[in-house]
Amino acid sequence: MKNIYLFDVDGTLTPARRQMRAAFKKFFVKWSKDKIYYLITGSDLKKIWYQTPEGVLFNARGVFTCMGNVLYIQGEKIYENKFDPPRRLLNHLNRFLDKTGYVIRAGNHIENRPGMINFSIVGRNATHMQREGYYTYDCRVKERENIANFINENFKDEIEASIGGKISIDIYPSGNHKGQAFQWIHHKLGSNNVHYNFFGDQAKPGGNDWDLVQEMNKLKVSHSYYCVRDYKETQRILMSNK
Repeated sequence: MKNIYLFDVDGTLTPARRQMRAAFKKFFVKWSKDKIYYLITGSDLKKIWYQTPEGVLFNARGVFTCMGNVLYIQGEKIYENKFDPPRRLLNHLNRFLDKTGYVIRAGNHIENRPGMINFSIVGRNATHMQREGYYTYDCRVKERENIANFINENFKDEIEASIGGKISIDIYPSGNHKGQAFQWIHHKLGSNNVHYNFFGDQAKPGGNDWDLVQEMNKLKVSHSYYCVRDYKETQRILMSNK
């Protein structure tokens, strides 16, 4: 049976919003030489270029950015979805910024990306220390979970939201989540004699990797998925599965 590998990037192949570590890069390049793999991330291409070495990007069969709303193959854009967020949604997000109990504001709180927006209380411009501070706060009060639940309940059949990384929420038209990336891959590769292996740090209910897991379940394909803590756990699993 042929193994196909699918990877989230931020928090799965790299530390959160940082570049791939040199030792892991060396391991991954060697490991992936005879493997078929795709990258599927919530970030845009600019962030992926910063975090991921060129060789890792160009050896991938495809790079899905912005929750699968954009696909690149060998640097060529194959498709891109559009999203014009309604004013009602933006008003709610600004209200959450006004009412939060978290005081630090780093800037860039509502980031427009192709096919989606990324929302962060602390802000996308936060330093790594500020990110860790907000993540600790969020683990205690479940702020992102509450915001995502509000959006999902009040914009049913129109807009969805899921938790991404350590500080943000990904918001997109219903169905335009990472599951669409798997639909594309499955259409290309099918199910016959294929086993899909997915790695994501948010591959759990409410996380922005979970819809891809649900899509694999829905299509009843042979698959495994791993909700990893970090790139080190990804490496341990890949080494143990040789």
